[in-house]
Amino acid sequence: TGGVVRVEHRDPVASPTKGPTTALVTVELFFIPRTNLQQAVSGLRALERLQAKHPARMRLVYRVIKGSQPMLSIATLEAHAQGKFNEFIDVLHSDRSQQLPKDKILELAKRAGMNEQRLLAALTEGRYEDQFDANDRRLKRLVHGNTATTNALFNARPQPIMSPNDADLERAYTAAYD
Repeated sequence: TGGVVRVEHRDPVASPTKGPTTALVTVELFFIPRTNLQQAVSGLRALERLQAKHPARMRLVYRVIKGSQPMLSIATLEAHAQGKFNEFIDVLHSDRSQQLPKDKILELAKRAGMNEQRLLAALTEGRYEDQFDANDRRLKRLVHGNTATTNALFNARPQPIMSPNDADLERAYTAAYD
């Protein structure tokens, strides 16, 4: 009684995204995963609301940058590969720890429903180094090295979203769409 089984595949070297590849507006959000950054999460959620408002015309690309805690950046991309990106981001930003040793990252990943063995393999293999390098080069090239004030690109044009509100993001989207 042959049945069809659907197996979801996420390219482990692709950035997490929402929206179609054919969208007329592509928003790239560059971020360093950290804990306890409610403002960063509010910016991320504001962009997600904008994408939900324009689902066929906007694609949101999450470009993870390796920060001072590289294991956390690796865990974030591995969460995407495992289909647990949003869950991991939620767990990560609800935690109040300043520094996250490996065992704490594994605990957070487990709370997000991630496979611990796959995460351990990703942490030891350096699986995402090329992706980190590519994201860093792209950001520096498109904002001409001025990464301090830019963390989002609307159709490859810099747009600061440090304290985003929906109206400002809608204006940036409309400008990019036009």
